[in-house]
Amino acid sequence: MSESPIGVKADRIFFAFVFLAGFLIPKISLIYCYNTLKVVAPN
Repeated sequence: MSESPIGVKADRIFFAFVFLAGFLIPKISLIYCYNTLKVVAPN
């Protein structure tokens, strides 16, 4: 099974996308929850 350059590039883009999603989604969720809590219970 030979890999084409396009396939390798797609794999790299997919891996980068998964890595970014795994890194950013929790951060965005934390920021969103923090802002929501700050609005609900200011201190």
